[in-house]
Amino acid sequence: MPADATLRTQVCDALATLLAYPDREVVGRFAAAGAILDRLAPTARRQVAPFLAWTATAPGPELEERYARTFDWSPTCCLEVGWHLFGERYERGAFLADMRASLRAVGVSEGTELPDHLASCLRWLGRADVEAAATLARDAIAPALGRMRKAMAEGDAPWGVVLDAVEGVVAELVASLAAVGGR
Repeated sequence: MPADATLRTQVCDALATLLAYPDREVVGRFAAAGAILDRLAPTARRQVAPFLAWTATAPGPELEERYARTFDWSPTCCLEVGWHLFGERYERGAFLADMRASLRAVGVSEGTELPDHLASCLRWLGRADVEAAATLARDAIAPALGRMRKAMAEGDAPWGVVLDAVEGVVAELVASLAAVGGR
């Protein structure tokens, strides 16, 4: 992932776009997200290539139904990071409140999702300072991604390759913290 903060923002935003509910407006942005990844994160772009090819030809209702079946109807593969870490325990509420404040601090709107939605977390990662981003990536996003990927491996979901690309970006952030002597 690019070290430059602006480029990191673009990569994280592109990946977040690929995790959004695939309504007509969002699907139109998938190709643009792929072009950003092609330019700034070619490994991630290669990983998401099958997903982009599928979304370019699949009918809208199929995209929406597969997304809902993959993420909304399966609690083991939902995109809420805090749910994977804490379930419905009190700690999730604290995590949600912290993420809401963190998103606001960097100017990211939650939109219609909860603040711990993976797409929101990615948008925050792209804007936060590297140490804070790498810490959240290591302590929250990486473990949640591991659980999501395990659940997704048990089914047939085109978004698996997107989560693979996100895992690569998260790993790079964690490595960047280790490289500068962080935790």
